[in-house]
Amino acid sequence: MMAAKLGDAVDDRGEKIRYWYEGESFDVCYFDPAEQPQAEEIELLGRSVSITTEALKHLAGQTLKLRRVKSGYGLIADQHYVLVADSVSHATDAYLDGGDRIIDNLSIAALTVLGGFSSVGIVWILICVVVPLLKSRLKISDDEFLSSIIPLFIVGWIVGATISFFLFRSIFKAKGRTRYVLERTQEKYLGQVGLNADLSIWIFFGIPLPLTIVLAMVLEHFARTIGQKTIVVFVAIMVVGIPTMYFRDRIPHKIVVRLGLLGWALTILGGYWYFKTYGP
Repeated sequence: MMAAKLGDAVDDRGEKIRYWYEGESFDVCYFDPAEQPQAEEIELLGRSVSITTEALKHLAGQTLKLRRVKSGYGLIADQHYVLVADSVSHATDAYLDGGDRIIDNLSIAALTVLGGFSSVGIVWILICVVVPLLKSRLKISDDEFLSSIIPLFIVGWIVGATISFFLFRSIFKAKGRTRYVLERTQEKYLGQVGLNADLSIWIFFGIPLPLTIVLAMVLEHFARTIGQKTIVVFVAIMVVGIPTMYFRDRIPHKIVVRLGLLGWALTILGGYWYFKTYGP
């Protein structure tokens, strides 16, 4: 069927829209057979589907393409797609643009660094397991053993970073792919909605974190035992967390990002001040 507008409302009144597309688009949906809509039977991707006469006239001789629509509200800046005819202006923007390419390159660089440190962790585990078993046979002194650790770490980091770079470069490879295909590939290896979703979630945690810590510190003065202190932490998490989770999809995504980054900054500065003043 053909639609003139397409969107997803966050609230019941429709005042806050998660995403919105103004213009001619097409949707595949179900209908009640009792309604008996005026439609014709066609074959689509090996399946028999019904299409309204008006939609069929608009699609005659044209090609359907995906257009990306960004989210305005919500915790995760999930990308939605609508089906449009190729004659619709800007219908080909499902391919990567400059901003997307920069974000993907930064993601590859960050994952490459993390991959290198993950390899260092693996090397450290192998050293702790293998060296004690071979130390007596190889007759290695403690000084020789310690002097050889750093070169092994460096080699391990280089190997891990190299493997990670080529792996994630293939995952984020844009050549010959539309943005839709690229995002589906990232979801396969990096989880639902890809790396952007994980990043958005961690940024979002910056909003309730400083509020929870402050509330727990205020209520802690009323706690006398370990059990009471545990209850205080639980209460602080519930008092701050429940309203935050309720409003997470009702706040514009840009504000979520700004508040989250501000919250993480306040948490880090507050932690630094606390340990500087009171010690560990």
